[in-house]
Amino acid sequence: MSSSQRLLNLLKEKFGFDRFREHQEEVCIHVSEGHDTLLVMPTGAGKSLCFQLPGLALGGTTLVICPLIALIDDQVAKLQELGLSAASIHSGCSREDSRIVCQKYLADQLDYLFVAPERLALPGFIQLLAKKKPSLIAIDEAHCISQWGHDFRPDYRLLGERLEELRSSAPIIALTATATPQVQSDIVKQLRMTDATIYAHGFRRTNIAIENIESKKSQRLAIVKQVLAQPDSRPAILYSPTRKIAEEFAEQLGDEAEAYHAGLPPERRQAIQSSFLAGHVDIIVATVAFGMGIDKANIRSVIHVGFPSSVEGYYQEIGRAGRDGKPSKALMLYSYADMKTHEFLFKKSYPEQKDLTKLLKSIPKDGCLVELMETPNDIDLRNSLEKLLIHGAIESHGDMIVPTGRPWVATYEAQREHRQNQLYNVMTYAKNFQTCRMLQLMTYFGDPDADGEGCGRCDICTGESSTCIEKRPLTHQEQILIRKIADGLKSTRYGSSKPKLFKATLEPLGHSRGIFDSLLEVLIRNGFAKVEPKSFETNEGRSITYEAVLAKNTLLQVDIESLMIQELNIKGAKKSTRKSEPLTKRLKKQTKFITDHVDEELFEKLRAWRLKESKRSKVAAYVVLSNKTLSAIASSRPRNEDDLLDIPGFGPRKSEKYGRQLIDLVNNS
Repeated sequence: MSSSQRLLNLLKEKFGFDRFREHQEEVCIHVSEGHDTLLVMPTGAGKSLCFQLPGLALGGTTLVICPLIALIDDQVAKLQELGLSAASIHSGCSREDSRIVCQKYLADQLDYLFVAPERLALPGFIQLLAKKKPSLIAIDEAHCISQWGHDFRPDYRLLGERLEELRSSAPIIALTATATPQVQSDIVKQLRMTDATIYAHGFRRTNIAIENIESKKSQRLAIVKQVLAQPDSRPAILYSPTRKIAEEFAEQLGDEAEAYHAGLPPERRQAIQSSFLAGHVDIIVATVAFGMGIDKANIRSVIHVGFPSSVEGYYQEIGRAGRDGKPSKALMLYSYADMKTHEFLFKKSYPEQKDLTKLLKSIPKDGCLVELMETPNDIDLRNSLEKLLIHGAIESHGDMIVPTGRPWVATYEAQREHRQNQLYNVMTYAKNFQTCRMLQLMTYFGDPDADGEGCGRCDICTGESSTCIEKRPLTHQEQILIRKIADGLKSTRYGSSKPKLFKATLEPLGHSRGIFDSLLEVLIRNGFAKVEPKSFETNEGRSITYEAVLAKNTLLQVDIESLMIQELNIKGAKKSTRKSEPLTKRLKKQTKFITDHVDEELFEKLRAWRLKESKRSKVAAYVVLSNKTLSAIASSRPRNEDDLLDIPGFGPRKSEKYGRQLIDLVNNS
């Protein structure tokens, strides 16, 4: 009997399926023949079968390593329901239960043994497993192995070394839903899979309509309510960047919604999850703590109410929509202001190298107890020690930390820069109005089918959007401004960065970066401009990548008159803020900002602040902010950083540098 026929018989007999899903059969055959394999396949595509079925074909016990207890328990329960012998050992199991499972393993009574990666670090555990070696080793969520992944875990990084004793007769299959080509290579290297075959397929989801909407934070609840009021939009998962926002949204959405985050007691989280799976709750508003191992096929909408921290995490999260194959939607609401939250969290997670160096110098050469250490500069001690441990600057001997003297700065800085780039990759993805959303994601993950046709469902492919977006023709004034931008592009043969193009075109006329971005988006969406990544090397040898805007086609007057601009149309949204007003009204107001109702006392305070800042930075005062911009601030009295971005001459870079100081100054005046 051929390998293919034998596997098909097992598939029918043990799992109740008449046929394989796409890409499953070739992977199962390869693994059952004893070959090391890395499988990169999206959430819901049937990865688990690719170790469960070959494990049965090989006989003996399949050792499954998984980082999440909830995911372990879910898989064990499902295998037991099929009549297969599966058990687990993790921190949630009693000592007596773990002892019984070990006895069953040694007696060859288990088809599958699931363990958490930390268990392999316990003295004697690997040696126990080696007494009756597994026939197959499966490593789930394998992206956690790579420092270039979005969910790197130190215990996973050590798996290659810890599993060496079990490798003589057991092939490895590593599985993940989110691994870029760089991460794939690192997984293979760290697991010491010298002759591994990499399968990276199936990233295209044909039933998910993806849409990205730029919106400020105060508008998002109204947008969410409008979307969820549509037929077939529930059940839904809303992903929030913070616990506070998750709780606020859940409260505003009423009894049909529950907030879910790591700050809730475990029993409360379990109750919420069970209610959602059973259909008693229609909407979950969650941080990224929710979703791993959730098997609910009929989720119709996944909505991000802020930037996700990486494209990898985003793709994994939207993959929870529409697993039943029916039409579903994935909506991202974002703005430049979201980057502030992520940059704050990034700085906490990845301290400056000088702070880690200071911490390292505080550790005696012969080591010290962690509990006796003091933290310099208020950095997170546990996180900082973890970074030093990962990059080889220290070693851990129980509760003792000992410096190694080995170089560590170069690899740490490389990982830190990579993590920062992951944040900006999300912005690049969100602001790409040229390429099908699904094709962008497929390209990012190295799917060989990424050069195919667009999805036909996303906001780029259809040219349409949700009920929150409406189109209208350009006004006469907007036509003049869009011509100005197009002429500016034609004069730059090799393209221009967005900030430079703005300064050369609309900023001298007193218009804001927000208006420039809106009109440039019209040119890009209609094929008259394009964005390409470009890079240059600094004097220090670092490569800096930026987005260059280039002219794509000649913009004729007949084209200008036919162009349409997209604007938010939110029912019940607040009308009190300038930014929620149509672009036409914002254009009319901008010149008034400069002269009308200037608060002279505030203006003088702003000038004093600017003088102090110019001396500190050793630049001319007008380089910090112009008088025109100071007048606009004193006139409009912005309440937050979103409002600042509406002011002429005040772009994202100025906001990042001075925004918080100026808002505090305005609020205290």
